[in-house]
Amino acid sequence: MRTQTSLNGWLVIDKPPGITSYDVIRRLKRHLPKALKIGHAGTLDPMATGVLPVALGQATRLIEYVHTHPKAYEARWVGGARTDTDDATGRVIESLSHDELRRVLSHYSVSDVRRAFYGMVGVYRQTPPMVSARKVAGKRLYELSRAGTVIPRDERPVVIYTVHIRHLSLHTDPPTVDFYVRTSKGTYIRTLVQDIGIKLGLPAHLGYLRRTESGGFTLKHARSLDHVLERLKEDEGAFRTLLYPLHAPLQGVRLTVPPSFFSSIQNGRSLLFKMEEASESIATQDLNIVDRHKERVEAMRFVEMVDGVMQLQSLVQLFHENGQLLALYRFVGKQGKALVLRAEKVFPAE
Repeated sequence: MRTQTSLNGWLVIDKPPGITSYDVIRRLKRHLPKALKIGHAGTLDPMATGVLPVALGQATRLIEYVHTHPKAYEARWVGGARTDTDDATGRVIESLSHDELRRVLSHYSVSDVRRAFYGMVGVYRQTPPMVSARKVAGKRLYELSRAGTVIPRDERPVVIYTVHIRHLSLHTDPPTVDFYVRTSKGTYIRTLVQDIGIKLGLPAHLGYLRRTESGGFTLKHARSLDHVLERLKEDEGAFRTLLYPLHAPLQGVRLTVPPSFFSSIQNGRSLLFKMEEASESIATQDLNIVDRHKERVEAMRFVEMVDGVMQLQSLVQLFHENGQLLALYRFVGKQGKALVLRAEKVFPAE
């Protein structure tokens, strides 16, 4: 029989098209203890596919940290028509005839279109679409949209880190551009597609969307929902082999602490962490997680590392020597040669 403590971690689903992110949660719940908490980190629309991190048990307390990671997508820009949902599932509300479309495109070369896409790299201000899950005055925008209500939305700065054009076809009807984009949290790809269309003087919509990265997880970490459900039908204990550990998506400095700290950590006390007491320091971002080498770090070398990479308010992950995540702390300053760490999340000992 599965226990709640054995089901703390991350399940990474490759969401199929045609279902909501919550549909994924609902299907997984059938195979979980009723009292176990479950949630997803980052909604995908029904038309979208790809990486959906699912948190089980204690991992639900870490969803807020997962949202800080960049996200990446494979997407399709479709020119010549705009829909009421800004994607291919919506009703066309603006369109150009074939001749009008050809006339507009005749003013642009392939290089011009490429520049319109690559010109989006950097910080730009984006207006959330009415079909988004963002809340305004306590109501989600998509709820207002379904009721036929459109309200003003404030622009927000977002960051486009990278754009790569995979395939560009301006002479097809409609013209399409397949592209890869890596963005900051809170970026709406359907709005990005609209904004590129505006730059080109064309109505446009999102034709396809596949998330390839979210929460530090990529498609190589994801399993199809059908595969996961089939495994669970065969063996209810399969969750243990499918889960990534709690700390898989976390960023920050990782420290293995000596036993003398365990009581203070479990009670959520602030710590004075002396350099010479550090038995191990792990700053890797590798999703294979904890590199369990047993080399001890010399005090001076540790001081240099901390001074170089750990800024005030940096997240610090504290581990038991057996690899269990004990707690998340914040580096809030120094007292002499000791680090001052303040508790943020403490996890039950297993």
